[in-house]
Amino acid sequence: MIIEDDPDTIQLLQVVLKTGGYQPIPALGGKAGLQLLASSSADLILLDLMMDDVDGWTLLETLKQDPALADIPVIILSVKNPLEDPRRIKSHAGMFADYVVKPFNVRDLLARVRRTLDGYRSPLAGGRHEAPADDTTSTVASQSDAQAVVQEETEPPAGG
Repeated sequence: MIIEDDPDTIQLLQVVLKTGGYQPIPALGGKAGLQLLASSSADLILLDLMMDDVDGWTLLETLKQDPALADIPVIILSVKNPLEDPRRIKSHAGMFADYVVKPFNVRDLLARVRRTLDGYRSPLAGGRHEAPADDTTSTVASQSDAQAVVQEETEPPAGG
């Protein structure tokens, strides 16, 4: 499920996820996401933090307090670098599986979705184990690694 308040981002994520073989369910905003989760199931939630109707952190807490939803892994999607608010990251560690900064790299996002569905948790999200050996994408293991990943994903390609 995609919980996001920007229709263009929802459309992009749907295309990306369908290309990866997934069947995304879009929810325009946090309230719509909660309503959809009450009537349908999800294997994974891609959650925007900065939405107009509901704060993403608050929605994450609500999801994890509901026994029917608590076990659904959540990947946070945000334009906000996780290093900007380490207190919130630390206080919510264990509630989300991974954190992806927008704009995102399509291959990286699909790899993170696959890993999360396979049970992986990023160290940034409180995970303690390594990525599968066949994984060639970067894993955020420390704040300096997170800065490098964010910088790599936001820099324009060379010569373009």
